[in-house]
Amino acid sequence: MNLQMVVTYIGVDFFCILMAITMGISIKSDFGSEFEVTSLRRALTAYIEFLGFGLVWILTQTHYIPYNPVVTGISNSLSLLCMILASYYWFFFAMARIRRTDKRPGRLVYLICRIPIGLAMVLCLTTPWTGWVFQIAADGTYQRGVLFIFVSSLQYLYSLVVCIYAVKYGIRETNKERRTLCWLLGIFLLFPLLAGMVQMMVGNTPILAPAIITPLFIIFVYIQRTQIYNDALTGLNNRKRLFFMLETKIPQADKEHPMILYLLDANRFKQINDKYGHAEGDNALISIAECMMQLAGEYHIFVARYGGDEFMMLDYGTELLEPVRVMERLHFLIAKKCEEKKLRYPLAVSIGYTLVDDPEEKPETLIVRADRMLYEEKANLVYDEEPC
Repeated sequence: MNLQMVVTYIGVDFFCILMAITMGISIKSDFGSEFEVTSLRRALTAYIEFLGFGLVWILTQTHYIPYNPVVTGISNSLSLLCMILASYYWFFFAMARIRRTDKRPGRLVYLICRIPIGLAMVLCLTTPWTGWVFQIAADGTYQRGVLFIFVSSLQYLYSLVVCIYAVKYGIRETNKERRTLCWLLGIFLLFPLLAGMVQMMVGNTPILAPAIITPLFIIFVYIQRTQIYNDALTGLNNRKRLFFMLETKIPQADKEHPMILYLLDANRFKQINDKYGHAEGDNALISIAECMMQLAGEYHIFVARYGGDEFMMLDYGTELLEPVRVMERLHFLIAKKCEEKKLRYPLAVSIGYTLVDDPEEKPETLIVRADRMLYEEKANLVYDEEPC
């Protein structure tokens, strides 16, 4: 490898590392659930380590830093291993995004998912002695071993599963933004797959690193953009979009064309958080949001997360639905969701609402009225069993 190619490798890898670091710094706690944030940060960290060990290998292999066969072998082994590890954490992030759940996989799922990682670890760390993945001759010449393609393909196994699930969920997803995200997560595999094929055929081509970070950056930017008006955890419209909708629709309301604003929150949500942890609390909020989205699809109403465990709905159709009908339907959907997910606690919501028929009213005034009715309902609740 000549000096020009080495400089190209270093330049490309440093640029990719800079992009990964920038993304990692930009990921805040509101980017998604705790599990999603942790998984994506670990994926980026493993990706940076993959590039870092790769640079050490290249520089020792080309003798631009003192050559040491042990350092060369270990750095190459760790580079391959970190690449698969990045794919492993990416798998968990993408699956959580697609399925929109913060519930961590069970032990059996973790065990199955760790099989490729464990296999790769054994093969990569023993290859300096076995030569199964690669071999480094006494003169420093690098040769691929009989299992090189197999080990390199393990990273694509995780992305392939993500691709299958993304297509499956994308086909039946009704929300345009979430459907687009599913397609983006689904085609992620194509970039590193094509780059890997080119690199295997051509060799000494710094194409794999940018082929991984480019679709990841596109997905990252898309999620950031959609979060301007969408709640990161639940996927519902967020508070900003809610108030934009209220400020737009309230001036259109009058006695002949009224609207109904609903305010609801989860019953005994604090007890769920305290006993089962914030991850399960997130799962409870996601469950409620899923029911609200189904309700919105059935009745064509606007739904949003107001904040914390509070949500809002706005019925502004030409023919208003009976509030009792809307509330009973939502209660039914939540009860059904509890059965489907086999939740370990009773999940329910209290609902208050108010009529909107004055175009001069302020959103805050309407929310106060709906909130008053909500807490009247909460005051009348009688719990027959322990909350959790």
